[in-house]
Amino acid sequence: MKILFFYRGAESFGIEYLSAVLTRAGHQTELIYDPGLDNNFYVSTGLLKRLNVPRKLVRKARDFSPDLVAFSSITNLYPYVKDMARALKAELKVPTVIGGIHPTVLPELVLQEDCFDIVCRGEGEYALLELADRLEKGEDITDIENLWVKDSQGVTHKNEQRPLIQDLDALPFPDKDLFYRNGAFWRNVSIMTGRGCPYHCTFCVNSFYHQMNIRRERMIRRRSVDNVIQELKLYKQKYHPRTVNFQDDTFSVDIGWLEEFADRYAAEINVPFQCNVHPMTVNREIVKALKRAGCRSVCMGIQSGNNELRKMVLKRPGSNERIIEASRLIKEAGIQLVAEYIFGLPDETPEKMWESVTLNRQIRADNTSTFVFYPFPGTVLADYCVRKGLLDAETVEEINNGFGSYHTTLLIKHPYRDFAMNMASLLPLFSRLPSFLSDKYLKKLCSGKHGLLAKTLGLMGVPFMNTWQARERIQDLIHMTWRLFKS
Repeated sequence: MKILFFYRGAESFGIEYLSAVLTRAGHQTELIYDPGLDNNFYVSTGLLKRLNVPRKLVRKARDFSPDLVAFSSITNLYPYVKDMARALKAELKVPTVIGGIHPTVLPELVLQEDCFDIVCRGEGEYALLELADRLEKGEDITDIENLWVKDSQGVTHKNEQRPLIQDLDALPFPDKDLFYRNGAFWRNVSIMTGRGCPYHCTFCVNSFYHQMNIRRERMIRRRSVDNVIQELKLYKQKYHPRTVNFQDDTFSVDIGWLEEFADRYAAEINVPFQCNVHPMTVNREIVKALKRAGCRSVCMGIQSGNNELRKMVLKRPGSNERIIEASRLIKEAGIQLVAEYIFGLPDETPEKMWESVTLNRQIRADNTSTFVFYPFPGTVLADYCVRKGLLDAETVEEINNGFGSYHTTLLIKHPYRDFAMNMASLLPLFSRLPSFLSDKYLKKLCSGKHGLLAKTLGLMGVPFMNTWQARERIQDLIHMTWRLFKS
């Protein structure tokens, strides 16, 4: 059976795993890929829409002639996914299935669209494989676990969730060639060594996955070190990466695993890498293992410099003192530190926002990455905003349809909206200035309207959010643009 995937803007681990499982079972897969050059969530460039990317993708889809079209969508990609689904449904007239966090949270809303026939909720590898097998045999598909299926009468069959995949080593390595040949990555290889996060941060979609886990299954699952090393050996041979990016939510969660990994990675892979850590998982042993493995940079989510806001609103454990100590260990080891903050949170005042500036200076972050609070559907904090009257029905509908992004849009009713937007725009750039300059001009600019100056300086500051990733991402964009023009 022939299955066609669509994605936009970046590599998708989910699609890569789905394709690998399907091809191992004898199915044929292909990807149509929109690099998203017209709108990358920082800036929208209408001129690039004249490249007619959707039309080219529809033509490529028609040439492939699939039996099933599959989509994956986060919230902010949903408008683009929906538009492409409509175009492909009209052209191909074959079943369509959509997965990812957005349809997982809002399956009823998604299935109201006539361009989607099936929603996959949660992990999709074995659900999509069963769907493809049954469609190929002409069998009934309305009772497949993890799938909500809309039949020809418009009735939705809501099936139970299947158990979480516990043995991740049993999965084939992701089919990265789908994205590589479309230019989605070049000399930086991204990988995940596990699934799940031990924390319940209210702003994060992981809070919804925890709610879905009604069987109380083990959420934190990790591949064996050997399995990870074998995958990286394959990529080292095929793609010759200059850097590796571990995308696990919390890479530093298991010291035993990390000790074994450090020795083998340094000996067998020996490519500089970046990973994500939580302040509560950082200690001297963890940092030593990361350094020994070859870690050059870590991203550490701090989110707010105000202890009370972090604890009561975000439900994140750990004090400022713990964050400062974790940062000190990272910096002393010679590992670059990228600190991440969110502005525009409920109950956040300018004074509390400025505490993030103060804490960031104390930890001496090499890069500062900022986001505007976005109330993602299904998260605990989004529900809180509705209860507190910070989101009206119209705005909730906009969010459910994917409007805005966590880089440019503060959607909740916030008394200090401009201050929050200015802080998110300006801090990455101003954190590179001496404190006497930063304090004077940052406060002044943050106190004004969020206008052209702040937005322009914000764009100038994007590379300083994470210089490690910025270099690679700029090269990826050049590579994607070249591939697009060649097509």
